[in-house]
Amino acid sequence: MSMLFRLLVVLACYILSGYGIRMSGMLIKLNSPIAWLIVYAWGAHLVLCLLWVCRKQINWPLAITGTLAGCACLVAVPVGFLFVFPSVLLAVHIIRTYQRERSSLRGDSPS
Repeated sequence: MSMLFRLLVVLACYILSGYGIRMSGMLIKLNSPIAWLIVYAWGAHLVLCLLWVCRKQINWPLAITGTLAGCACLVAVPVGFLFVFPSVLLAVHIIRTYQRERSSLRGDSPS
């Protein structure tokens, strides 16, 4: 996949998830207790996407903690899942892509 195509995929996912991102922004403005978790989850997602677009190696602790933060946010606000579904799918795809590359570098058989 070319860098431009990856960038377009990321932009499309963020556009499709725009309402959910705005909802997250409203929760942050309300000074909700989950606000910092939302900020961290979206920040980790953005960094993950940028590293994927630039074809750089991802930071696994950031990917894992960002995923946990995102899951906690979706548990706290389950209706939000409907609005950020494209971004969730993109994150799953990016993690699976890196996991496949990582296992092929080690010589493991793909599962």
